Amino acid sequence: MKFPPKKIAAWEELKACYQNPRAALIPVLHAVQDERGSLGREEMEWVAEFFDLAPIEVQETATFYWMFRTGELGRWRIAVCKNLSCDLRGKDEVLRAVKDVTGIEPCGHGPVVSEDGLFSLQLVECMGACAAAPMMDINGEYHENLDYAKTREILESLRREEEGR
Repeated sequence: MKFPPKKIAAWEELKACYQNPRAALIPVLHAVQDERGSLGREEMEWVAEFFDLAPIEVQETATFYWMFRTGELGRWRIAVCKNLSCDLRGKDEVLRAVKDVTGIEPCGHGPVVSEDGLFSLQLVECMGACAAAPMMDINGEYHENLDYAKTREILESLRREEEGR
């Protein structure tokens, strides 16, 4: 795997900023993901070698944090908070709207992709918007104070946008 020498030099500088170079693992994973689009096996093996870690150590980190893309994802990546605040304030209604529009039901720890490949859904831990629960993140944009109707409208507008492309 090849990365531009300037990028690698910048990542080396980042590692040097920390007493323990492994502290730069998450920022470097973000940078590699930005460069490659996702973190597949090849990318994680490269990062492991860069940090002199076992590949499983990098995989454990990349799969623990929901913001890392390690598998197949839809064009619109939906993350729904499953923490207590969102759960108590209507997370199930948000998930019902997601299912009604996309056909996706959450399953396990990883993302689930809709049949048309347009959407992916992942339940995640707290995203820090408890006062505005329930909430979801779509491609990095927070949508807060959701209910069934609001969630459905957001997702239907994304579907209409795709149909207009």
